[in-house]
Amino acid sequence: MGGFMKQGRICILTSGRFAGKKAIIVSQHDSRANRAFPHAVVAGIERNPKRVTKRMGQKRIARKSHIKPFVKAVNLAHLLPTRYVVKDFQLDGINDEILKDKEKKLDAKKTLRKVFEKKYLNPTSAEDKSENTKFFFKKLRF
Repeated sequence: MGGFMKQGRICILTSGRFAGKKAIIVSQHDSRANRAFPHAVVAGIERNPKRVTKRMGQKRIARKSHIKPFVKAVNLAHLLPTRYVVKDFQLDGINDEILKDKEKKLDAKKTLRKVFEKKYLNPTSAEDKSENTKFFFKKLRF
């Protein structure tokens, strides 16, 4: 199970506290060495940025563009994969070891927030401006 759930795939969590939230698969583990189920470490957006208009000032835009991230290990059965894949998000420092220590997890969330906000506010490459990245930052409506 999970042959197409590779690193960079955008998925939707289907259960738990973050049900309905989008996340990027950081790493996927089919083995049951450290957990009783096949799982994936995901990094996602807990609170999406708000809508911004042209009339708003720079301060207000900065305030509305905040992103609150999360990092979690999720059972593969509770992930709904999408067709979207992102490539150049710097998620190298996130792994199973970070989830065990609260301080490391907090630091990882801070760096994630910086990475997500940088990609959202200043899309530089063609990958940043692609439909895949836009889908990730857009709030899921259902």
